[in-house]
Amino acid sequence: MPRVRELQVTASVIADLIDAGRFTTAEKALREIREDSPIVHVLRAEVEIYFSHLHEAERLLDEVAQEAREVEVAARYAMARGELSYWLYRYEEAEEHFHIALHFYKFLGETFRQAVALYNLGRLERRRARFEEAE
Repeated sequence: MPRVRELQVTASVIADLIDAGRFTTAEKALREIREDSPIVHVLRAEVEIYFSHLHEAERLLDEVAQEAREVEVAARYAMARGELSYWLYRYEEAEEHFHIALHFYKFLGETFRQAVALYNLGRLERRRARFEEAE
C-alpha cells in the first residue's frame, strides 16, 4: 500500500479513504492537498466529525454551505451535516439532512452512499427509541 506522500493527493483519493474508514490516513492526506474547493472543506469536516472535533466540523460546514452547488458536493455536504447534527443531538435536523443526502444519492445512482444514508436514518430512529421505524 503506498504511503500518503507517494499518492497524488486529490479530493477523490481522500473521499475514497474516508469511505473505506481510513480516517487517520485521510487526515494525513488532507495536510498534503493543495486543492481548496468546497468538497475539500466537506471532507475535512467529515474527518473532524470522526475525531469528535464537532465545533471545527460545524465551522467548516458553515463556511462551505453556500458553495456546495454541485450535486456530488451537495450530497456529501448533506450527509456530513446530518452526521454532525446527530452527534450534537439535533435529531430533526439530522433526519432532514440524511433524507436530502439519500435523495441526492438516488439521483446519482450511488448505491453504497444510499445504503449509508439509510443506515444513518435507522441509527437515528434507534437513538430516538423508535425501533419499528428503525427497521
